[in-house]
Amino acid sequence: MRIASFFVILAVSLTLAGQEPPSSQVGRPSECPSISYVCVRIENSSDIDFDRFQVHFPEEVEDFGGLPAGAVTAYRRVGRAYDYNYTEAASSDRRFVLLIIDHVGDRFLPPGSYTYRYRVQMLDEPPTASGFVLHGYLYSELEVDQCQLVSRC
Repeated sequence: MRIASFFVILAVSLTLAGQEPPSSQVGRPSECPSISYVCVRIENSSDIDFDRFQVHFPEEVEDFGGLPAGAVTAYRRVGRAYDYNYTEAASSDRRFVLLIIDHVGDRFLPPGSYTYRYRVQMLDEPPTASGFVLHGYLYSELEVDQCQLVSRC
């Protein structure tokens, strides 16, 4: 209840100050005031059409929905992000993940606009455990699209 009240007060105070509360989806890097936010988009560099694509950022999970092969999503504002983040994707009955052991020693990305370009490595013999079948691994490359803190980009 306290958290919900905080967000209502934040939205009202920003509106009264002449600013809109940040929405999570923006179309272009210029719509993301990168001096204040981390904005990310996803590019599917594989030849697989994904029915579901989720990226687990440190403070939130962003569901990018269906992501056809070769498609690029709109930018979304996220609280914090690493160069790579735990990611899950599904295509029909096939499942894919980008596993993260830990982020010890990793820094958060500075405010800016970024593209995560994902590709897939299919497994010849998908492992099964407790009904979960892993069909392949996701790999990502990070591209800096726009960054205000040039010394840290």
